[in-house]
Amino acid sequence: MDLQVLGHQVVQLESNPRAGLPYWIFWFLVCVILLLLVFIFLRDRNLRRKLNEFFFGARRRFAKLRLQVRIRLEEKKKTQVLRELGEEIWRGDYWPQKGKGLRGKLAAIERKKERIKEQTQQIEKKIFMYKQKLEEMEHHFQLIQTEVEQELIPVKEHLSALQEQEEEILREITGLHHQEEELMRQINTLRQEIRLKEENNSQDESAVGVSKLEKVLTQLVEKKLATRKLVQLKLDQKEVLTAKKESLMAKVESLERKKVDLLRELSQKKESTLQEISKLEDRKEKLLRAFEKLQQDKQPLFISLGELFEAEVATETALMLYAHQLERINRNLQEMKQQMKQL
Repeated sequence: MDLQVLGHQVVQLESNPRAGLPYWIFWFLVCVILLLLVFIFLRDRNLRRKLNEFFFGARRRFAKLRLQVRIRLEEKKKTQVLRELGEEIWRGDYWPQKGKGLRGKLAAIERKKERIKEQTQQIEKKIFMYKQKLEEMEHHFQLIQTEVEQELIPVKEHLSALQEQEEEILREITGLHHQEEELMRQINTLRQEIRLKEENNSQDESAVGVSKLEKVLTQLVEKKLATRKLVQLKLDQKEVLTAKKESLMAKVESLERKKVDLLRELSQKKESTLQEISKLEDRKEKLLRAFEKLQQDKQPLFISLGELFEAEVATETALMLYAHQLERINRNLQEMKQQMKQL
């Protein structure tokens, strides 16, 4: 019975390749292998020594790097304190008989700085004057332009009124022309009618009818002449208005040209002034860069001056703070350098 069960299980394993050992057996074997490796490590002294040396060497290199960083930071602090000390010694004129070479160089730099300051102040004054001149110029031209525009307003209004009057006269002349044409048509018709009456009617009747028609014709002719005179009058008025318009238009053109000339003159003067300001600004920028360079040139001299008096600074009460700072920094540097030697 047991053989049959085992055979059945073997058949199931062969038919199902995924069915195998349970997972816990796999992890058990892994743990056994790890225990064997630990046992080998504990028994092999050379392997332990090599591992210790590897980890200790990495730890020592890391400690060295940390110390180097700390030393650089302390040296920067010391340089800063020495620079401040040298600057204080220079300002307070401590131990004037010592470090004359450094003091002479610093004095020369200060004289150069003073000259640059004076030049910069003169340039700033000139820039201020040019800017003030520019504002006054713009204000002056603005006033003149406003006066021209104020002068243009009534001229343009008068010109607009004359234009309206001219258009009104033109409309009246057009209406009178139509009226004259209508009168001419009536006169021609009446003349034809008189001619027909003279030809067709009897002598007595013709004389009475023609007399009436001739009276009407005379009235129409007189009315046409009056219309012609009125047209001529309107044309004369139009010529007068045209002459006035031309005079006003010439004045407007002159004023507009004056405005353009003012703007051109302002633009030219403004451009010239701005160019001068730009040149002065460039000179000022160069002087400021030179001033900054001189300021930077003083820093190593201050450091050298501080180093020169580092040993004597503790003897001056006013400089005792720098003495304490330098003492602490030097002690830290000495300790860290000693630690570097021991690694």
